[in-house]
Amino acid sequence: MKIAIIGGKSFLGKQLFLRLLNSNKVESFHIFGSSIEDKLLEYESVTFHQYIYPKSTLNYKLLSTLDAIYFCSATGVQSNIVVTEEIIYGLNTFEPIKVAIELEKNNFKGKFITFGSYFEIGSNTIEKKFSESEVVFSKGNVPNHYCNSKRMLSRFISGHLHKIQWFHFILPTIYGPTENPIRLIPYLINSILINEPIKVTSGTQLRQYIHIEDVIDLITKILHDISEGNIYNVAPNNSISIKELIETIFETMSYNDENVSIISRVDENMKYLSLDTTKTQKVFNWEPKINLIQGIKTYLKNDKR
Repeated sequence: MKIAIIGGKSFLGKQLFLRLLNSNKVESFHIFGSSIEDKLLEYESVTFHQYIYPKSTLNYKLLSTLDAIYFCSATGVQSNIVVTEEIIYGLNTFEPIKVAIELEKNNFKGKFITFGSYFEIGSNTIEKKFSESEVVFSKGNVPNHYCNSKRMLSRFISGHLHKIQWFHFILPTIYGPTENPIRLIPYLINSILINEPIKVTSGTQLRQYIHIEDVIDLITKILHDISEGNIYNVAPNNSISIKELIETIFETMSYNDENVSIISRVDENMKYLSLDTTKTQKVFNWEPKINLIQGIKTYLKNDKR
């Protein structure tokens, strides 16, 4: 089996690559990204292609010969990194569409995998789980161009004009060791470990958190699955408030919360974000295995201090 990962340096792309590399079931990897660790190039099965959008052009003829292509590249996610709107829409929306069009031109027979986000739901005050179609056609106001760019991609795919096997997975908040340290869970864990003051929101928002390994279980499962390409929600069965998440981390780490202050956050108007995974569970016979407490402990297990 021959695999490409576009965005191999991303949290999802890197962990996906390492899982497949360790499985010894992939004949060759084509990793597209800004850089790659030297030690990974020691593997004969790994070929690195420098890809920096919009400077780089993908090799569509090469991609069309592969068995599966994971498009993990995205930008505009991190509020602390300034990216132009042109690049956000270009990479998140139009680049995967262009890849799909070029793959069709080159008679691609493999599987093309892209990702959406439950932040596409936008502003919502109703406590409910959204089906795939409800996410795609949500009219809630979104807080930024990243969310809007992902919504545009999902709506394009929902038109089913493409002829390739296109799997689009709408994700909730994914977490796990090696994720960006400024994100909530690693931020809290690191602050506790080094005894720094903690700043959090009031925590009334309802969210879903899924461990990176559970996501990878599903998106690698499709490599040998005969299911048809479609849009699929990927999430745990339960939702949790941010306040409950914070309390769970504190309890797991036996932390006294006296050194905690409350701040406001832009997405507090997105009160409830939750995905219905009925279709995904039925089609792939898949459910997440790692609960939140187990997931928190994976950070501590990997901590080198």
